[in-house]
Amino acid sequence: MMKPFIFIFTIFLSFNNLYSQDGSLDYSFGSSGKVITDFGLTNDYGYDLAIQNDGKIIVVGKTYAGTNYDIAIARYNTIGTLDNTFGYGGLIVKNLQNYDDIGQAVILQPDGKILITGTTFNGSFIRDFCLLRYNSDGNPDNSFGVNGVVIADVGNIFEYATCLDLQTDGKIIVGGYSANNLNNTDFAIIRFNPDGSIDNSFGNNGIIKTAIGSGNDDLFSLRVQSDGKILAAGTTDNGTSDFCLVRYNSDGSLDNSFGNNGIVITDFDNRYDRATSIQIQPDGKILVGGIAEITNGNLDFACVRYNINGSLDNTFGSGGKVTKNIMTVNDYCYKLVLQNDGKIILSGFSDNAYALFRIYADGSTDYSFGGGSGMVYTPFSATHTEPNSCQIQSDGKIVVAGSGYTGYYPPYTMNFTLIRYENATPLPVEIIELKGFIINGKVELHWQTETEVNNYGFEIERRYHTSTSFGVTNWKTIGFVKGNGNSNSPKEYSFTDNSVKGGKVSYRLKQVDYDGTFSYSEEIEVEVIIPKEFSLKQNYPNPFNPITTISFTLEEAGVTTLKIFNALGEELMTLINNEYLEAGEYHSRDFNASKLSSGIYIARLQSGNKIQIKKMILVK
Repeated sequence: MMKPFIFIFTIFLSFNNLYSQDGSLDYSFGSSGKVITDFGLTNDYGYDLAIQNDGKIIVVGKTYAGTNYDIAIARYNTIGTLDNTFGYGGLIVKNLQNYDDIGQAVILQPDGKILITGTTFNGSFIRDFCLLRYNSDGNPDNSFGVNGVVIADVGNIFEYATCLDLQTDGKIIVGGYSANNLNNTDFAIIRFNPDGSIDNSFGNNGIIKTAIGSGNDDLFSLRVQSDGKILAAGTTDNGTSDFCLVRYNSDGSLDNSFGNNGIVITDFDNRYDRATSIQIQPDGKILVGGIAEITNGNLDFACVRYNINGSLDNTFGSGGKVTKNIMTVNDYCYKLVLQNDGKIILSGFSDNAYALFRIYADGSTDYSFGGGSGMVYTPFSATHTEPNSCQIQSDGKIVVAGSGYTGYYPPYTMNFTLIRYENATPLPVEIIELKGFIINGKVELHWQTETEVNNYGFEIERRYHTSTSFGVTNWKTIGFVKGNGNSNSPKEYSFTDNSVKGGKVSYRLKQVDYDGTFSYSEEIEVEVIIPKEFSLKQNYPNPFNPITTISFTLEEAGVTTLKIFNALGEELMTLINNEYLEAGEYHSRDFNASKLSSGIYIARLQSGNKIQIKKMILVK
């Protein structure tokens, strides 16, 4: 037996400030919790944000460059100052076709690269989807598209990209809307390969367009489910505008098991409704946030929760719906985010101020937020404010980004604006240690938690140290271990990777909360050395009752058999029947002797001309 190697790391999680109130401004960020960024020309608009693993914040949008708008990107340090190691003094301005360009959405790849989607205008009334990828230092990733840029024509002159998500295989889903021949718009989705080329195996040569209502159908948010299916949310117009949720199969076809042939339409009060943001819970239920006109001429924050099949979840709010009037004027909700403790935050603006509304997992108002009202209302500028995106940091603090007029007197100019709020949300799990043992080519993982809050469980992820066109080998989920929900006492967990190949390999845990929020453990690295020799190992355990494991290695790849005989030489069963197996790997099969009597049995391994046998003892 190979001597086990043990790798240990320890994570200690910091506690939030016990004296800060949920929803109060974080005075350690920027100037009293607020940040204003001027790109130096005239108007700047921030549309989306992403938070890196190191806590740095990326905001994307557009800036007016004198004659046209260009894509604008800013990266901030954890205290709100611009990160001078990124771009030029923390800022990047990108022009694509010498006309208007907009950066609408941003996500981060597992390797730290930055993906941005939006719209580019070529000056001939033609607007196309655009997709950009930057290295983590702000330089364009020249291995992607053409010098880091992809421009994609969905098929019409009027196209807007609004959102994107990333599949586990590195493929990129970009969503938005496109004009049709009736001069209305349809949902539009494109899937790209990791190098930026269009994935022609998806939809119609990589493109999906879905007409839903008789008027405009605009897609504003999408998410890829763990099974590869794609959820897209937006609005559809049939005389009145309603929430629209569509689910596609991984090949781009409509999922007929969802709603009505893949489509769900939700009306609030037969007026104007608009879905803007979507999140998926770990139990598969779907949260959609947006805007609903409940009283004529007055828009409110709105949220809907759906079951896995697309039906309304009647355990949430009133018949699956929640609405909230923030002020007596129009309220616009543009982002929905989930906390680790199952609470839901709706973010947007009301009466030219940043607005947040927090509810419990059942849809009821959380009156512990915002000083007892469940709401936070934060004026930023004297005239107009547009907060468009919201994310929760790993420590629970809430970051909201957008734009606003920052002067009290004309000429007013729009700038990027950020606010960070205190939020003492408990982290779901305190992991004390993760250990890795290598035994006969298998990797056994053991870890322990000190406390757990709403812990749904752990996805075990593995990555080999081999380069790919995606930059690094993709993390792959290889198993799941269910958590203990809530616990104040230590809990121990384990998982055995039976399929690992030789070489250097890393592992990490993806801890998933019941509300869909997740966090990663630190990585551990092990090196699995598997000799290329023809060797049948002694079964383990031995003696056994009634199941034992038979392991072996091969010197050369080839057709292999593994059979069981009794002490008289009579063949009883075949565990491997002329299978082609690779060398340099540990192979194993379980032998179940529940129907056999106690005695000595023989395992016989043959590959090519080589044969080995081992005696096994069954004791009942």
